[in-house]
Amino acid sequence: MQKMEATMNEKDKQTEQYLFNNMGKNLKSFKTIINNPIDVNSSDSDGRTLLMIAIANNCEEVIDILIRKKAAIDARDADGWTPLIYAVQFNRCKIVKLLLKKGADITLRDYHWNYDAYHWAKHNKNSKIASLLSKIGSQC
Repeated sequence: MQKMEATMNEKDKQTEQYLFNNMGKNLKSFKTIINNPIDVNSSDSDGRTLLMIAIANNCEEVIDILIRKKAAIDARDADGWTPLIYAVQFNRCKIVKLLLKKGADITLRDYHWNYDAYHWAKHNKNSKIASLLSKIGSQC
C-alpha cells in the first residue's frame, strides 16, 4: 500500500513539473491535466506557483482556470512576491484588475526591497497600474 502511495506522489510531482515546464504551450493539454486532482498551489524550487508562472507568461486563460480551481491569490514565492506583484512587474494591467477583483491583498510586501505592488508599479514607472493601486489603497 505504501509503495502505491509513493508512486502516486511521484506521479503528482511529475504532473506538476509538466505544468510548470509547459505553461501555455498547449492549452488543451493543460486543461486536461488541470482537471485531474493536483495541487494548484504547488510551487517550484523558487516558490513560484502555477498562478505566478501563468501571470509571468501572460496566459490569461490559464490564470482564469487556476483562479476557478482556488489557486492562492496571495501566495508568496521565495522572495515574497505575490501574484499581484508578478502582474505589476510584468505590466499585466488586466490581470492586476482581476486579482484585485478576487481580493488580492495590496499591502503584502516583498522580502528584499519591502515594496508592495503599488511601490513596484511606481519603481517601474507604470503610472496606469500605480494609479489603479493608489485608488484601491485609499479605500482600505
